Amino acid sequence: MLTVLLATATVTGCGASASNTGESTSSTLAPPGSFASCTAHQLSAMGGRQGGGFQTAHADVELKSVAPPDCLLSSAPTAIALVKADGTTLDIQYEPGTITEPVPRLSPGGVVDLVLNWANWCGANPGSLTIRITVSNGGGVLEGPFNGPPGYDYLPGCIQPGEPSTLKFTGYSGAAGSA
Repeated sequence: MLTVLLATATVTGCGASASNTGESTSSTLAPPGSFASCTAHQLSAMGGRQGGGFQTAHADVELKSVAPPDCLLSSAPTAIALVKADGTTLDIQYEPGTITEPVPRLSPGGVVDLVLNWANWCGANPGSLTIRITVSNGGGVLEGPFNGPPGYDYLPGCIQPGEPSTLKFTGYSGAAGSA
């Protein structure tokens, strides 16, 4: 079973955006190749999860650009893991998925949501979680709280005992404008 590690990430509620928090959203859509890929040191992350229907957990992880220059989120994270307070990772299979053009471009202070779907958790309640994200293109690892806001600390139901728990990347949302 593939265990994926995620770096610090911020999660927001479904459809949430930085404009709801009073922060400036400085993200646009840009064609790949016009800017370098984002690295972990340029980003902060924070997120949470809520019931997503059919006993799944919908999660939005708010990625905020905290350092120049402008950068692109040109592909799905290489790996994502959920880490318990004691430092152990949950046994979850990460499914990276793909994104289509145009890809989100972040300027310092800009925010975009990394959207995930977590399904089939048959383990005990893990308590407080951290999300660990391995940024694509060798961009490093970042971590952040994964208990909300937005959302909260919802756990998906066990709908297929004996099958792996999965965490699927479904895309980025919240980019505004066009480059």
